[in-house]
Amino acid sequence: VTLEQESLIASIVTLGAVVAGPVTGYGVERFGRRKTMLMLTLPFVAGWLMIFWAQDVPMIYLGRLVTGFCGGAFTLAAPIFTAE
Repeated sequence: VTLEQESLIASIVTLGAVVAGPVTGYGVERFGRRKTMLMLTLPFVAGWLMIFWAQDVPMIYLGRLVTGFCGGAFTLAAPIFTAE
């Protein structure tokens, strides 16, 4: 793994979290807070499994992107759910 690849592996999580904002807002309004968080659990686990069983760097990128998306989505949905 090169230094550039390491840098992208570390930073791609943030990209996933940024993309999660509008999508999570839509999901929370359409499906509700609890259901949205439940729907995020499977992709979150799948992202970690992609990282764990990665055969190459692009697979790590994808796993990090998915876990970043789900982490960002949980960060938005959980406080709303807790406040209710």
